[in-house]
Amino acid sequence: MSLKVIAGATGVPAALLLAEAGEQVRLVSRPGSGPDHPNIELVRADATDTALLAEVARGAATLYNCAMPPYDQWPTLWPRSRPRSWRPQSRQARTTSWSATPTATARSTAP
Repeated sequence: MSLKVIAGATGVPAALLLAEAGEQVRLVSRPGSGPDHPNIELVRADATDTALLAEVARGAATLYNCAMPPYDQWPTLWPRSRPRSWRPQSRQARTTSWSATPTATARSTAP
């Protein structure tokens, strides 16, 4: 099985589901707390620290970003999710953007 990294305390349910399915999970949160499970490694780190998060995620097959900084602090605390030079390769990727909530998607109206 491959390593899955989950950032944010709200990712605990996903961490438990993956761990119960036999996946190795690294659960990252500011306090470093979480469920006691043999397949879950608890890591104390702040997801707004881009360099530290990259180090913690090194070697992982997947990074689930479940961190939720206060909305009014996103512009100052939240790192960019991709380099400014990144360009999507497919038409669908160019016309679809994901909202801040995992249950909703938004379509871009930009050309």
